[in-house]
Amino acid sequence: MSDLFTTSTVPRGVKKHSPVTTPIRAFTGERFVGKTELRQLTSISPQHIDRLEKTGLFPQRVRLGPGRVAWVYSEIMAWMDAKTKQRRAS
Repeated sequence: MSDLFTTSTVPRGVKKHSPVTTPIRAFTGERFVGKTELRQLTSISPQHIDRLEKTGLFPQRVRLGPGRVAWVYSEIMAWMDAKTKQRRAS
């Protein structure tokens, strides 16, 4: 039998079951959607999304870092829902 399963990976002096000292934030259910998933969700080209954003007709992107943007999933779903309701009202 190997010592792989019997050897502790916790360094000496550290308690195995230390209490959490930092507060845990509640998960809000929000997530980011990248360009590829956004296109799959909406079936809209990146160029058209850019035009809609500039005119304020589409949720604004969130800059995550240099060269990396995303959109908030719930905002995209709300936009799609509004579009569907708008179609039904016509």
